[in-house]
Amino acid sequence: MWKVFGSIWKRSAPLKVIVFSWKALQDRIPSKFNLAGRNVWPADTSVLCEWCGSSVETAVHILLHCELAKEVWSKVIRWWNISLIIPPNLFIHWACWSGVETRKKIKKGLGLVWHTSIWILWKVRNNRIFNEGVESIDNLVDEIKVWSWRWAMYRFHMLPCMFFEWPWNPRDCILR
Repeated sequence: MWKVFGSIWKRSAPLKVIVFSWKALQDRIPSKFNLAGRNVWPADTSVLCEWCGSSVETAVHILLHCELAKEVWSKVIRWWNISLIIPPNLFIHWACWSGVETRKKIKKGLGLVWHTSIWILWKVRNNRIFNEGVESIDNLVDEIKVWSWRWAMYRFHMLPCMFFEWPWNPRDCILR
């Protein structure tokens, strides 16, 4: 567990995204379940997930186990051409995600994409609750690709990689 907390800070995402990921790992994000437990969520209001409506909205559910999140992770995993199943919690997910590759640059890129995916899923959840927004799975994955490319270009100090190259093969962009 402490190894996960230590490694989460060594990634290239913006600080606010890393802080959010750190809070999510500790189940400290304001999910409906957490808000209800703190008596912030009205007692007569549902704590079920906004997307699926079938499970209590916890950090793990929103970010890993909801059908929408599973679809997003499935497409992101295919994009990076890795083999990974969705584990029972965020700690194992982070450990698997960051341990799937041994090359330092690729590992750094995978960490960035993990942070980006968690961040985008949270933002879309909030957009659904507060603005009644609806996004397709493909749009969410595209947003993950755009933001991870922008952050990678800024933070990795890699040779310029055109955006059209990033969705096609991010490993090549990172290894340049």
